[in-house]
Amino acid sequence: MKIYFDGSSMTYGDELRKKESRYSALIADKLGAEDHNFARSAGSNRRIVRNLIEKDLSLYDMFVIQLTAKKARTEFYNGTDWIRVKYPVKNNSNKFWGGMNEFWEEYYRNIYHDEFGRIDREICYHAIMNLLHGKKYLILDENQCMKLAGSNRASDGHPNEKGHELIAKYVLDNI
Repeated sequence: MKIYFDGSSMTYGDELRKKESRYSALIADKLGAEDHNFARSAGSNRRIVRNLIEKDLSLYDMFVIQLTAKKARTEFYNGTDWIRVKYPVKNNSNKFWGGMNEFWEEYYRNIYHDEFGRIDREICYHAIMNLLHGKKYLILDENQCMKLAGSNRASDGHPNEKGHELIAKYVLDNI
């Protein structure tokens, strides 16, 4: 069995000492399955949808998708690579903004609106449901996962090992 996981830093396992501690690995281990984790730190919901479009979904038996609650995240294609965008960026790192800091600062300060972010998230949610129609899947919400993890958090707020165990238990109980 192969399980496809995607999401943001939580599913990626940020702040965990070992990737074997992240909930995707715990679930795969419990089910005797292969863990195919495509999550990325600061990942956007658009990136998750793009991944689902680009991958051969017939290779996987189950899908666990964790949507980010961060509305101000997206990505763009610069002709060579997909560049992550998240706002605000703590240090205006080009790692996330592709060297276009001024453009994205202007966009998020003066053009972007939270209502756009809300609708964009809904569009991504429904696109994922459509892409996975007829397949076994579970869509998690970032806020839901943080609630499941409770106070079991690492220093920057991501779920710690115990938090990942609690998320894994929830997924296993609901698939």
